[in-house]
Amino acid sequence: MDEDTLRRLEAIDTLVRRRIGGNRPIPAQLLVVMRQLARDPHTQGGLQQLMQLTANHARPQRGGVAGNDPVLAAAASAAGGGRLGGADPLSLSPVLSTLPQRAYWEQVFASWIDPVLKQDELAERVEAAYAKYSTSDEDEASVFVAEMLEQYDVTTMDRALRLATAPALWVYRRPFSLPEFRMELNLAPKAVRAFPLLHSFLEEEPRLRGLRHMSAMIEWISLLLGRFNNRIDHATASKTTVAEVIRESPDPMRWMSAFHGFRQAWNTSWQFVERFGCMEIPALYKRVEMEPATPISFCLPGEKDEGICPLTLARFLGQQHNRFVEKVDEILLMRGEELQRSASRQGVVSSKFFTNAHSLSYRLEAFAEFVEKQCTQHSASGSVAYDFKSAEQYLLDTVFMGKPLIDLEVRMMQYTNAQSGGSVTALLRQKVRQEPLNKDACDQILKELASPSVARHVMELLETTISFLQATGGAFVQRLDIGDKPLGEYVQTVLLMDSKEFVSRTLLKEVCLKHIDALWRLLRDFTVVDPFTHVRTKYKAPLDEKQAELLQESVDALKLDVLVPLLKEFICSQLTEDHMGDDADVKGTVGYIDLPDGDAYLMDLDWFDAFPDGLQMKNVLAVYKLLEEAHK
Repeated sequence: MDEDTLRRLEAIDTLVRRRIGGNRPIPAQLLVVMRQLARDPHTQGGLQQLMQLTANHARPQRGGVAGNDPVLAAAASAAGGGRLGGADPLSLSPVLSTLPQRAYWEQVFASWIDPVLKQDELAERVEAAYAKYSTSDEDEASVFVAEMLEQYDVTTMDRALRLATAPALWVYRRPFSLPEFRMELNLAPKAVRAFPLLHSFLEEEPRLRGLRHMSAMIEWISLLLGRFNNRIDHATASKTTVAEVIRESPDPMRWMSAFHGFRQAWNTSWQFVERFGCMEIPALYKRVEMEPATPISFCLPGEKDEGICPLTLARFLGQQHNRFVEKVDEILLMRGEELQRSASRQGVVSSKFFTNAHSLSYRLEAFAEFVEKQCTQHSASGSVAYDFKSAEQYLLDTVFMGKPLIDLEVRMMQYTNAQSGGSVTALLRQKVRQEPLNKDACDQILKELASPSVARHVMELLETTISFLQATGGAFVQRLDIGDKPLGEYVQTVLLMDSKEFVSRTLLKEVCLKHIDALWRLLRDFTVVDPFTHVRTKYKAPLDEKQAELLQESVDALKLDVLVPLLKEFICSQLTEDHMGDDADVKGTVGYIDLPDGDAYLMDLDWFDAFPDGLQMKNVLAVYKLLEEAHK
């Protein structure tokens, strides 16, 4: 057995500090080692000091042995109990050549050390030892401490003396720890510059623990949006827990697995998210832990309320992922190696297709084990040298190499009580002039879509089209003159999407880009059971007979294909709060609704003069329903 396997005991200075005491007999093998050490001038002084430090715990020894001879004192203590297993203590070698001998030696040694460690006032006794052997009141680096910490090269010792005393057995080997490994790296500026990935990983590792769960986080959000988008209001989402959703899901195992990943990503990374844009995350949200009892409103991304939490978390993890992938590219570029995002590899992956294979996944325990076994070298004197290059290469090979950038596409949750459409199509109306869609086309589209689930799928595709149109030209292009371009042609030639996904042939043939706003509202109304659920009660008073007759007389003079959708949009978006008086005039209030092209108000149209006066806002919902019925 080589000596490296024997270097597991702490140094004599540790023994001094822990102070072996009591009247227990010293085991035979320990006695032999102490006898051999006492013959070595290098350790003889240390053993003498060991006995002095334990004087207050030593009991009178049998035979009147002098207390100033540690070996004789130990031998006297061992009388009657020093023979273990019938072995003669003096016939045992201090070199433990077999594993059973080694295991037994450690066992009996621990039986002496452990009781001392559990004694009270250990700290005070250590301080007293420092004071006793200090050469100066101000300098703790005393002769005693210096001797205990002294290091020397055992390979320079006389071979016979080294064989007899086995000094490497007493060399202190500090247990490996990643914090110490990181500290050694930081203390070497050249190493920090030479191994930037290793340095960044060790410094920011706690912020990276959620990256392995990104694919599950994306799947969980996708599952929730597929089930609840445009189907649930914010109040209901705030009361519905994750556990309830999973219990009622069609595939509980899949939903539970996705939530588990989202939960891990949240609980490990949410603490590092500070802001949503320029707004600081509210302290109330920062304290939220993701559990099965958490409301699902904290899982549904949006740009206000709890929705900012999953949205900001997803963006934070996406940024962390991309930053380290780009850092790896820099390292490979400096080394002259092939970039992982070269033409022969997939450089960017949409979050729609992001999987576990693309994520930065690692086990910190495995990395620490590799560094301890493969990147740590102990010298004979006990000093440690680290191989930082191999540690960084391990990270490259097992964690970071071959990973693509992620193009994060997070869809926003649309609640049923926030379906104004204004936030979705506001910029679109500024970029592309919008017009109403004729009633026959609307009826035929809904007939071909058949079900709300299909309509929701088409609505998601339409939202993608809207987002692209709004971003076209950036802030430099205020108006796009492409309103007459058919929607089917645009999505197939520009967006490279399969137009068949829109299902309805009428939609592809009849709907142009100038009809997108009207189509979005049509689909929204088809997928929501009652768009007026959250309208305040004070605006739902019925019309009396005189008011109904007055309104009915004006129907023929009004352009209902323009007025009805605008009035509905106004009610859904503006009357969910109480900020408008119920006694205000309907004509005067509705007259300030913007037209689809954004260049004028309803009151600017000649035919709007026919709208009757005297109707109050408390009857506005009844006004709409009468006009809608007349429009049909």
